[in-house]
Amino acid sequence: MARRQWKYPEDGLRELQAVSFFSQILPQIGGSRTWRREPFKKYLEEFQAALFSYAIKQQAPDYEWCYSYGELVDYDCVLRCQLPSNGGGLVYKPVQLKELVPEGLSAESSLQQLIDKLPAKYTGTRGQENLVVAIYVNRATDINFQQLKVPKMRVQQLWFYGFLDPSNCFLLGDILNGVGRYDFPYPNFSLGASMPNTATSTCPTGS
Repeated sequence: MARRQWKYPEDGLRELQAVSFFSQILPQIGGSRTWRREPFKKYLEEFQAALFSYAIKQQAPDYEWCYSYGELVDYDCVLRCQLPSNGGGLVYKPVQLKELVPEGLSAESSLQQLIDKLPAKYTGTRGQENLVVAIYVNRATDINFQQLKVPKMRVQQLWFYGFLDPSNCFLLGDILNGVGRYDFPYPNFSLGASMPNTATSTCPTGS
């Protein structure tokens, strides 16, 4: 883990917003405006990693959080948490990033369909599950936990996150161990550009 490049989530979001600015005014430099084509897809994926780590930081602000993006064999990024010095140390969590894409890209897809595929894809050894799955909800939708069915899966944690509106975000989870909801403002870096392919979700509902 020590040889990976680590970033504070705010730094990652700031860097990516600068790249987004060039993507929208000079696509030939910053890549496609949506970041959905190679070789620029990595920017969209790192944005998701940075936003998720920033969301986790808002949920647990007393700890120092960093992330390292870069796909390995079984996961897309790693979160690192610095525990308090009295008995602390560094804790690492591998994260698999998933996205509920905008309706314009796949109208038939749903959060339920995305969740239903997880148990077959991620099969950690019983008792040694340490993978975190983070689903970026990138469309306007309701999340009703009275209707959503979460199957048993061999991952340690499952989180949903996304935008409530262009200035505010949400984090829901850990879904597997009791749902908590955390709303927080998206940091404003005053670069004059919004992130590409971000859709707002309506307020999650249900218990």
